Amino acid sequence: MKLPAFITPNFITVMRLLFVPVGAYTLFKNGGDDPTWQYISWCVFFVLGLSDILDGKLARSRGTITKFGEFLDPVADKFMIGTANLKWMELPPLSEQITKSDSMLTRLLLIQWVRIWWLSRYEAACFYNS
Repeated sequence: MKLPAFITPNFITVMRLLFVPVGAYTLFKNGGDDPTWQYISWCVFFVLGLSDILDGKLARSRGTITKFGEFLDPVADKFMIGTANLKWMELPPLSEQITKSDSMLTRLLLIQWVRIWWLSRYEAACFYNS
């Protein structure tokens, strides 16, 4: 498949990051109980997941793996998964689900915080090609 040159792996990752709020909107539309919106939300998150596969394959095939992409791709993944996990808080029994979601979201945020700290401390030029 031949893609235009402006469609870079980093472009796809940024678009995935920007479209996560669309997935969140569809996930919670009409209280999250409307089967139509649930299906639309599933489709949005499915396409977001496919874009994760596409940007990785594209970066490897074009040889355009960058430090910026290595940093931003996991951020976009955590943002997408964290957003999808927010829906768990509404499922019964409420206290058990909140505990599960809180622990997962806390873990995601902690891992990302450590990652950002490590990169800022040891890789000052993390947004440039190596």
